[in-house]
Amino acid sequence: MSQTQLEAARTGQVTREMEFVAQREQLAPEQIRQEVAAGRMVIPANKVHLAGRLEPVGIGVAARCKINANIGNSALPVMSKANWRRCTSPSTTARTP
Repeated sequence: MSQTQLEAARTGQVTREMEFVAQREQLAPEQIRQEVAAGRMVIPANKVHLAGRLEPVGIGVAARCKINANIGNSALPVMSKANWRRCTSPSTTARTP
C-alpha cells in the first residue's frame, strides 16, 4: 500500500515529490518534509495525476503558493444563521427606559 505525503513526512521520509517541490521552491528537502509533517504544507500528488506528467506543487506557509479560504464549520443551516444574526443585532436588543 502506498503512503500519502503526510504519512511519509511524519515517518521522516523525503519523497521524490518533496524533493521536486524543494527544488522548485528553492528550499531544503528536509524543510519541505517538516512543513508537510506539521500540516503547514500540502503536496497534491495523486498517482494518477503524476502518471499524466503533472508536476507536484507545494501549497502552504513556506511555499510561494498559498490558499486562503474560510469554509466555516457549523451545524446551523444558512437560514438559521441569518435569522440568528437578525435576532441578535443591536436593533433588536431590549432597551431599558
